[in-house]
Amino acid sequence: MPAATPPDGFELFGQALDRLGEALERRLAPVLAAVAASLERAGEEESDGRERQALYAVAAMLRIEARARIAAVDGSLHERAHRCLEYLRRAGNEERALALMQEDELRAQLLAADLARAARQVSATDYPGYAARVGALMPGLWRSDDLNPLGARTLAAASLAAFGETGESRRAEAALRSALLAILPEALGLALDEVHRWLRKQHLKPAPAAPPPP
Repeated sequence: MPAATPPDGFELFGQALDRLGEALERRLAPVLAAVAASLERAGEEESDGRERQALYAVAAMLRIEARARIAAVDGSLHERAHRCLEYLRRAGNEERALALMQEDELRAQLLAADLARAARQVSATDYPGYAARVGALMPGLWRSDDLNPLGARTLAAASLAAFGETGESRRAEAALRSALLAILPEALGLALDEVHRWLRKQHLKPAPAAPPPP
């Protein structure tokens, strides 16, 4: 019986993307519950009646809709990952690809950037090594981790699909942002660690460092 053909980079990329989505989904239920509890505590301390009700309403929404919100994350992750690859292919240069990626609302972009930064810091893995292994899966290199299709920024942006559409209350929005920054990065870091361990088991060597821009 002939030996099985080892998977190519694109096949491994697809498997890694699926594993990243599964790793994040498994960790989101306790995150949603913890964020909801944080909003409820903020509601208990809020003196304004309208804002208090808004905080309680968002907390209840996260609890009631938890399953549907978690299910939305995987599609968001796959969509953004493939958008990274497509824009890198179409744009011709990294700067233009980054400009094309900035399609989300500005506050969501800033929150995703902060979450990604925190996730890289709390991750137990060698994050530059992880990024280099992801770079080895696909042709071409990217210097900005914002364009890494399996990177912390992609994962952070996708995770926000579980926390969208929560109303217009500025107090609730601020409390939600604060709770996410305190709670979500650990889950993101654990998901990245899990996929990095899997990539190492595939004996995937990190891509060489990208040359400096001219």
